[in-house]
Amino acid sequence: MMSSTHNLFSGNPLNRLSWLRPSHTFLNAAITSSATRWILFNSGNSLIISHPQTRKCVLAYLTTTDVAPLLGSEPYFGQGDCEGKLIEPDATNPALESARHRGPRIVFLGLLEPDASMAMTLLSSDFKGSQAAIANINGTLYFAMDVVGLEPEKVEKVLKDSRCVEDGETLLWRDLRTVIANLDHSLAGMFAQARSMVDWNHRNKASAKYLYASQ
Repeated sequence: MMSSTHNLFSGNPLNRLSWLRPSHTFLNAAITSSATRWILFNSGNSLIISHPQTRKCVLAYLTTTDVAPLLGSEPYFGQGDCEGKLIEPDATNPALESARHRGPRIVFLGLLEPDASMAMTLLSSDFKGSQAAIANINGTLYFAMDVVGLEPEKVEKVLKDSRCVEDGETLLWRDLRTVIANLDHSLAGMFAQARSMVDWNHRNKASAKYLYASQ
């Protein structure tokens, strides 16, 4: 009997929380959560942490505090016509409630739960005007973004000021092959989704204008 073969970049482990994606209340609370991490790309290259002594490279996961200078002004989702204002509710097209018209395109990837069997039920009503439900989420929320098109000096400052590196480590943009040996199956699946979604947004700019991280 032939043994089964697993594709390294399949099997994304994230809970995509699809029923919460139209909610700007949820997304704006999620993006500012201390449990949120970011996967960054630059023209398809991945942001990695390089360990010069061990010569080991791993994917970098930044906090929202790290990437905040790149995101533009709040609200991050549900942006109205004027900067700083939320969109007016539209009963005819509720999918646009979490539209993002300004700033770089952002993809909400989902929630990585430590134990899928213990997953909590999250309802849209839990996020009406409160961040309490976000604080009770058990797991890590992931977003992805490609920094191509942003001011290089601003991007470099974000990398320089990031708190995700330790003594002697550096943040670098590298091709996926640099870190592939250090990716387990679940992380590889999550990474593959992140890369494909930010690439789609970059190549389909007109279609992506009104996306609310709906992938």
